[in-house]
Amino acid sequence: MPRRKAADPAPPAPVTEQPVQSAMARTLELYVQLRDQKAAIRAEADNQIAAIDNKLEAIEMKLNDVMKAQGVDSIKAGGRTAYVTVTMKPRVDDWPGFEAFVLEQGDLSWLHRRPSEGVFKAYVEEHKACPPGTTAVTAREVRVRNS
Repeated sequence: MPRRKAADPAPPAPVTEQPVQSAMARTLELYVQLRDQKAAIRAEADNQIAAIDNKLEAIEMKLNDVMKAQGVDSIKAGGRTAYVTVTMKPRVDDWPGFEAFVLEQGDLSWLHRRPSEGVFKAYVEEHKACPPGTTAVTAREVRVRNS
């Protein structure tokens, strides 16, 4: 009797990415839902804080008016004290003039001690190296966007 030729084994079923894709889709959907939930909570909190800040500012203005009218810098009542402090914060109205002043002074402590990210990045892209005394620190971050 002639020997039967063994049938070629059936080719393996194609590997499908379907389970992986649907798991990834669920993961990304969850990420977007959580991110949106966080944004909604932050927006609601910001609204509530803004309302409180408005009330606090109104009270501060009233207290300031009362202290001005009485010619005092503090008021005590109910075991609490309201008092006036004077703060000074810089505001630059003329950047070229201020930059010239800083260079003239030769004192860079007038400025914050960090390089501008945009200028730094442009320099590195152009020169393929960091400026002297600096190092580029990179971080890999995962972001998700709606397609």
